Amino acid sequence: MRLFLAAAVFGLCTFYGFSASGDLKKRVQLLSELSQMTAGMALEIGYTAPTLDELAQGCRGAFAQLLRQELSETDDVHAAWSAATKRLSWYGFCGDEEAELLLKMGAGLGTSDAEGQLSMLSMYREQLSQLKADAEERFRVKGKLMRSVGTLLGAGIAVLIV
Repeated sequence: MRLFLAAAVFGLCTFYGFSASGDLKKRVQLLSELSQMTAGMALEIGYTAPTLDELAQGCRGAFAQLLRQELSETDDVHAAWSAATKRLSWYGFCGDEEAELLLKMGAGLGTSDAEGQLSMLSMYREQLSQLKADAEERFRVKGKLMRSVGTLLGAGIAVLIV
């Protein structure tokens, strides 16, 4: 019985360490998707001048999927953008910084001419790139630490139990 309990504790601690590390990796992936989304939006605005609804429908990634779900319930793109950002922020891997940037970006889309929107998207893309670089560094350092600590803590508790 003790051996089973020790194995369970070891497994849980290890799982938690890998799960926490995975959230850091998911944040890097999310920031990469958001950066690509802003680049794609800038290209579309520069070449085809789409409506906000067309722009939102053309997005890709986790946030875009949430946005399209919200757009299926309302015609107001700004309200759908805010709701999708709120839903995304519920996930453990979405930080407050990217949620705030998304809210600002959603509020600014469609409020100026194409040139103004392009400069706004460029500014947000630079901020997202900086957040992504910080998240990559954090994953590189803390991700490995979390995996190691989870495994070592689980092993230590398992030894104490046995």
